[in-house]
Amino acid sequence: MVVMPRKDLATALGRRLATAVWICGCVVAVAGIVLLGLRLVDHSQPPERRSSPNLALEPEGTLAKEAEDFAVSPDGRRVAIVQGRRVEMRSLSDGSLEQTLNAEADPDGAHEVLFDPSGRYVVTASRDGRVRIWDSDTGELERSFNALGGPVEAMAFTIDGILVTGSGGYTPGRLRSWDPRTGRLIQTIGVSTLAPGIIVATNEPRTVFTVSYREVAGSSVESGTEGEGDIRGHVTEWDVRSGELVRRLYPAVEDVSDMSVSEHADGARLMTRGFRAIWDWDLNTGRPTHAFDVGWGVAFALTPDGQTVFTGGDPGILDAYITASGRRVASFRVGPGTENAGWTVSEVAVTPDVRHVLSLAKGVALWSVSGGASR
Repeated sequence: MVVMPRKDLATALGRRLATAVWICGCVVAVAGIVLLGLRLVDHSQPPERRSSPNLALEPEGTLAKEAEDFAVSPDGRRVAIVQGRRVEMRSLSDGSLEQTLNAEADPDGAHEVLFDPSGRYVVTASRDGRVRIWDSDTGELERSFNALGGPVEAMAFTIDGILVTGSGGYTPGRLRSWDPRTGRLIQTIGVSTLAPGIIVATNEPRTVFTVSYREVAGSSVESGTEGEGDIRGHVTEWDVRSGELVRRLYPAVEDVSDMSVSEHADGARLMTRGFRAIWDWDLNTGRPTHAFDVGWGVAFALTPDGQTVFTGGDPGILDAYITASGRRVASFRVGPGTENAGWTVSEVAVTPDVRHVLSLAKGVALWSVSGGASR
C-alpha cells in the first residue's frame, strides 16, 4: 500500500476544496442572476394571451331562421334579434325566448338594434326614421324620438353613454348625438360622403370613429361603382359633444365595410375591414401597423384582446385568423343543409368571454368556441 505524504495529501485536499468552492460560487452567481431577472420582470401585467391554431367552432343551433340585425348584450348573456316587426330577446345559454319587444309600438319594424353600455336598454332604429328605447327586461317602450334626416343607417354608444346615429350614406351625411335618457339632441355633425352603417365607439369618452369616402382617379362614391381608380375611405374620429373633428387617420384605405376597437397591452387598437383585407391600426400613432388578406367579405368580429378575428364572407364562410400574423387558423361553412346555406355572412359577433360566436346570414346561427381563441 502506498501512503501519500501528509504534505501531498493536504495539497490534494486543498485543490479539491478550492474546486468545490469555485463550483458553489458559480452556482450562487447564476442563481442570483436568475432571481434578479425575475425581480426585474413586471408581473403587474398579465401574460400575453395567444390564439391557438387548434381553434374549433361547433354549431349550437339557429336562434332565428330569418333576421335583419342582431346585437349581443354587454355581459354576453343575451342577444336581441330583429325579425320584421318583432325584436326578440333570447338567452345565449340555451337559446330560449326571454322577451319580445312590444311590436304595436313600432308599426314599421326595426332594421337596426343595439344595447346601451349597461345592458338595461335596447335601442332600435326603424324605417320611419324614429329611434326607440326599450327596457330589455320588461320589453316596454321607454321613449322614442325622430332621428331626423331620414332612415338611420348606423348607431353606436360612446363609452360614457351618448347615443350616436348616422344617416345619408355615400352622400353628404350627418352624425347626430343624443341624450338617451331624454331624447334631447346634443350635436349635429356634417360628414362628407359618410360611409353607411359604420360608427364605432373609441376607448375614450364622447368620441366615435366613422369613415368618410373620397373619389380616387375617376371612381364614383355616390354610385358605389369604380371607374379608372378606386374608392378609399379615411377613418375619422369625432367629438360628438362639441362636433369637432379630433383627427383623421392616414393613409386612406379601400372599401371599408366594418371597424372594431380592442384593448392591447400597449394600448387600444383599431381594426378596419375592407372587402379583401383587414388593417390593424396603432391608435397612439394613428398609423396602420400591418394588413393581411382575408378574402372577400363584409363582416368581422374581434376577441376583446384583439388576438383573434372572425370574418364573414361569401358563400356562407366563417373564418378565424390570428391578427398578429394574419394566418388563417380555421374555416367553417355556415349552415350547410339549412336555411343559411349559401347566404353571405353579413354580420359576426363574439361574446366578451369568447365562448360563443354569432353569425348572420339569412338567419342567426350560434357557435361554441373551443380549443384556442384567447379568453
